[in-house]
Amino acid sequence: MTAGGADAATRALLRLALRPDGAAFAAAAGSAAVDWPALFDLAQAHKVEALLAARAAAAGLPARLGEDLGERIAAAQRTAVARGEMAARTLAMLATAFGEAAVPYFVIKGSVLAHEVYGAPERRRFSDIDVVVRAADVPRAEAALERLGYRLGVWLIARGELSAAERAVAERLTRRFADRHLAAHDWAAPPRRGLLGVDLHWRIAPDRLPADENALWEHVRALSLDGTTVPTLSPPAALLHLAAHATRHYLANFRLLHLCDLAWAAQRYASEWPATVALAERWRMRSHLARVFALVEAVFDTAPPDVAGARERTTRATVDLDLLFGAPRYAQGTLRARLGPELRWAWAMRSLHVNIPTFFAITAARARMRRARAGIGQPAPR
Repeated sequence: MTAGGADAATRALLRLALRPDGAAFAAAAGSAAVDWPALFDLAQAHKVEALLAARAAAAGLPARLGEDLGERIAAAQRTAVARGEMAARTLAMLATAFGEAAVPYFVIKGSVLAHEVYGAPERRRFSDIDVVVRAADVPRAEAALERLGYRLGVWLIARGELSAAERAVAERLTRRFADRHLAAHDWAAPPRRGLLGVDLHWRIAPDRLPADENALWEHVRALSLDGTTVPTLSPPAALLHLAAHATRHYLANFRLLHLCDLAWAAQRYASEWPATVALAERWRMRSHLARVFALVEAVFDTAPPDVAGARERTTRATVDLDLLFGAPRYAQGTLRARLGPELRWAWAMRSLHVNIPTFFAITAARARMRRARAGIGQPAPR
């Protein structure tokens, strides 16, 4: 098989592994002429290694793939389960801390999806807890996190060891960028406490999810997660948020996990589809919902739900699959090399006004951080 053929086979098998129905993967995996290490590398880059490992284990592949890959499958599952246990501790602690501070909140994405949509923690690894509070409550929520030992994360702007002066600059640049473009601050967990970091939002998917704060909070419900009552979004609101979230990333920050979440949630919440379409109408998201589901269909070769006829009237997503599968590599390229693919992705998703300013803003913030480190007397990262 040619290198191009092997690459195509690797991608095809990953697409089958990520579908909500794993039967096609199980049928194809035993006979597929695929580069298994490359398949797991690709899955890891797109943050879906845990799901691929779960599929491989269910198909009885570890014993046939050799010791190294067998251990990689087992390690991916152990890590995902450990993350689930850390999430349970973190959610219980947050419930107490925010309750004592009288800060209303709800939880979105990873921890909720692993429990309610994927049905098992080993299928959906996540790195932090996404918490949403009202904008007016952000200072009190951040104070509660600080009392728990959390510290503002600056990884978006700076990596590695930082001096006190460098950290002060990094925090200032991180807050400026996050306030303008993310409406969220990342908080790093205290070390050696067995907790996950917290991504504290006061808007979710800004510029993509047009519902105002009050409208969003009307769709909060209670969910029991590992013994803790956790507020989260109703299924229709969750589906619309996932559709918004899947395409608001600039290309270098896009991962197949975003579309995988949406495909699995659409199946899990199938009975909620009429309510989802009605809410999309109220929130002016029906055309975007149709466009994103066209992309889900293109990537996973499945037939997701129609959006009240909108899929027939919406141009099918024209994103080249090479662009999507290669997304993790773009962060490593030069600005000039990255700009063309970024423009193609943003144009296809009708998000030039969101993705491109974000792309340039994060590039500029990192450049300012490099200059600041050089000025402080430390070598700038290469």
